[in-house]
Amino acid sequence: MQYQIEATLDSEEGRARVAGFVCEWICSEGLRSLVAAEGWAWPEGETLEATVEHLARLTEAWDFRRGRERVQLGDAASSLPDETVHAAAQALGLLSSERALHSRYDHILVPGGTAFSSFRRVALVRDLLDAGVQTSGIWLLGAMRNIRPEERESFGGLPHRLLSNVSTEFDALGAAAREYLDLVGGSDCAISDGNDSHWDAIYSAPSPLGPTVAVVAAASSAPGARASTRDNYRSFIASADPEAGSRILICTTQIYAPYQFFTAVMTLCRARALDLELIGAGAETGTGSLFRPANYLQEVRSGVLGAQALLRSLAGTADA
Repeated sequence: MQYQIEATLDSEEGRARVAGFVCEWICSEGLRSLVAAEGWAWPEGETLEATVEHLARLTEAWDFRRGRERVQLGDAASSLPDETVHAAAQALGLLSSERALHSRYDHILVPGGTAFSSFRRVALVRDLLDAGVQTSGIWLLGAMRNIRPEERESFGGLPHRLLSNVSTEFDALGAAAREYLDLVGGSDCAISDGNDSHWDAIYSAPSPLGPTVAVVAAASSAPGARASTRDNYRSFIASADPEAGSRILICTTQIYAPYQFFTAVMTLCRARALDLELIGAGAETGTGSLFRPANYLQEVRSGVLGAQALLRSLAGTADA
């Protein structure tokens, strides 16, 4: 499935285009097959909005996190056959990514994640640059979230030297920029004085590869909580102020594509028309503990919740 749309939420045509994309994902055979496998009834004859609200309630059964971080799912298990979950995940675009559609983007965004994910996403950007993709700016969007012990234990095949002197997600993105984007330095950064509500820290420098690289620790919009995906995107808008019509590529991990894409559309396209596209590193580049059937069901639910928030935004019933 290709995660790409050119739209703005500020026009009727744009909102219709976005609703159409949401409908294509929600009403796909992949999600229907999971609902049927659970023995649930599909909400036939309902509006798209009502269908998504109904699915949000049903998929509470797939909320294995219960407020925890993804690396803390432990032995959470799905009752559905593995092959059923994997087939649905493939149909919904959570297993493997399409190739980038263009050879040039105005901006490339990398949302932060676990330590391993942060490195793999920045490595994906380097692969694109080596393949000839061009951009003016690369934005690594993270948070001042402390790296958990589970993340160090599940660092996959990457050398553990990369985690030396890394204590936060912001640190991990900076280390990834030095490792894969040839960024020199990165220890000096601007710290928010409290007057900027969109970021806690930001470091920006030109890369020998060409584009300017910015590493950003987004400020949280919820006191006491870590910065969210929406906070990450808001920090980009506040810092970059992209022009209408800008072409933006988001590089993430494919299992998280639905939620991150729906949230990007809701946040980035609210007041201007942008050409958004998302690609991701697949499960073959990840650690097994984050790519089990329960993880895929968890992220299908996240996609449903992302679609719910986006539709509510279209209807003007939520502050995006």
